[in-house]
Amino acid sequence: MKLFGILSLTLGIGAQGLKELFQNDFDDGTFLIDKPGLYVLKEDVFFNPNSRDYLREFYNKPELRAADASWVRPDQFRKYDPKAFGIGFFTAIAVRTRDVIIDLNGHTLSQSKEHALQMRFFSLIELNSSPFLGHRGPHSFVGEFGLDIAKNVTIQNGHLGLTAHHGIHGNDNENIFIKNMTFEDYEIAAIHINGGKRIEIRDCKLLGVREDVPILGTFSAGRFIKRYVDYMVKNDSPYTLRVQAEEITAQQVHDDLADHLDAVYEDLIVKGKKYINEEAHPKAYAIFHNKFGLPDGNNYGILLNRHDEAINGFGSLKPGDVNFASHIKIENVTIKNTKVWVNEIVGLCNNPVLCDLAQADTVGSVLQLLNLDPSSIEPITISSLDMSTAKYIGNAISNAQILVGKAALDFEFKPSHMSWTRNSIQPSTLEWVENQETLAVMFEKTTSFGMPGRFVCNGDTMFHVNKGVAAVRIDGIKNMKVENLTIAVVENAGSIGTTICNHPMMGYTMHPKDSYPGGIYGGAHARGVALISSSNVSFKNVKITKVKTAAGPAIGFDLMFVLKKMRTRAS
Repeated sequence: MKLFGILSLTLGIGAQGLKELFQNDFDDGTFLIDKPGLYVLKEDVFFNPNSRDYLREFYNKPELRAADASWVRPDQFRKYDPKAFGIGFFTAIAVRTRDVIIDLNGHTLSQSKEHALQMRFFSLIELNSSPFLGHRGPHSFVGEFGLDIAKNVTIQNGHLGLTAHHGIHGNDNENIFIKNMTFEDYEIAAIHINGGKRIEIRDCKLLGVREDVPILGTFSAGRFIKRYVDYMVKNDSPYTLRVQAEEITAQQVHDDLADHLDAVYEDLIVKGKKYINEEAHPKAYAIFHNKFGLPDGNNYGILLNRHDEAINGFGSLKPGDVNFASHIKIENVTIKNTKVWVNEIVGLCNNPVLCDLAQADTVGSVLQLLNLDPSSIEPITISSLDMSTAKYIGNAISNAQILVGKAALDFEFKPSHMSWTRNSIQPSTLEWVENQETLAVMFEKTTSFGMPGRFVCNGDTMFHVNKGVAAVRIDGIKNMKVENLTIAVVENAGSIGTTICNHPMMGYTMHPKDSYPGGIYGGAHARGVALISSSNVSFKNVKITKVKTAAGPAIGFDLMFVLKKMRTRAS
């Protein structure tokens, strides 16, 4: 790459060694690259470690449930860092070193449909030892030795298929060359790199997002929270949850949740149905069914971001900020069918005055009270949408979240290896649930400094800021060239934001991390290119067509948070 001085790694790579990769290199879990060299895929690979059927045979337990499958086995933590892999195999290939070529050699690397259901937090190729910087995300991924960052990496000549999150993902990487690749059936982004320096993406085709997503983010919430309920059952936890005057034990919560998760697995994997069978499993359908079949959160073709996670509002960096990514080139790239249905999740404020969080469980999944049955459009967690009469009725997910939250408030999980400090479910919420009070009464009881309890809006299942869809998001980048970029079909089926957060005393209580001007709901937007807080960026031969929305603005090229020293040239 002459522009930024990146030299091809092919010269001299032979001295580092050649490793040929086959399906059996992935059957037991993530392939870890911790030595420089050339890694060549010799056949198509479908990633599906520790499947239900495999574990039934491995443990000689024909009764083993799908809800207990696809995790990292305890004996595997000798190989896999318990911190990084504590909630599952988050990638097929983890690059933890420098000077690496991954040559797909014309083959496909893909998540299996089973694993894409069971492990919703996943990238096919991760350019780090962990998917997050520091103690971020739904789990404390980074251990005492810190984060390994891949540098001088080429990924080339193949196809990255089905993935529940990303095709390629990385943080703070340098000298990354992605060329002659195709991507298809991704749910968050084909390529997402935060804080990268000297990144080139050339001669690539992004063919589109997955359009048969059968479930919502609530399924992932159920999978993750179950591990905490498992711990409570294993340790004979004395905690119970009183729901509609009935005391529910941890074992009962566990069994109900596992039944729901297994029902989804039975329909989608065992029977091969496209969607959850509403007639056979109406409760699971009500909680998990994805009525549009599209990703239900923000989505991108290519996301190049500053040194930071991309889950909050768009960046607003100032000149001189040290967090810019830099020296990036996109050349000869086609991006098609970037489609999404952004599902706004309304949460309870954790504090009526600050309201800096939505109340969420131990992995950060929002406690959802206003979710509706997709067929009947009736609430499934509370008895009514009228706050003066709305009482808690609960479901398999919310019962597990609240029971675990109750135990976490008393440090039940402190002796375990599991992170529990993300819990923000408040004692007042527990009291409301167990005393069968109305939401109006709870809001009045939690009044502080004249501010009643209330909802907070504009987040997704994990309370990430809803920003819509963009084929390309360039956020906090210095020195970038984009040449010969074609974008076709960018769609957002999401509806306009709810008005339930329009409180008279507080104004429109949107997401506290949102940076969009004017407090406008951004989840219904669609953009061809979003250029944000970036400088010295040039565009040549860019074509954008068919940007559409169901409710929000459709924008071909959106320029936001313009820097004083920003220079943008486009044709």
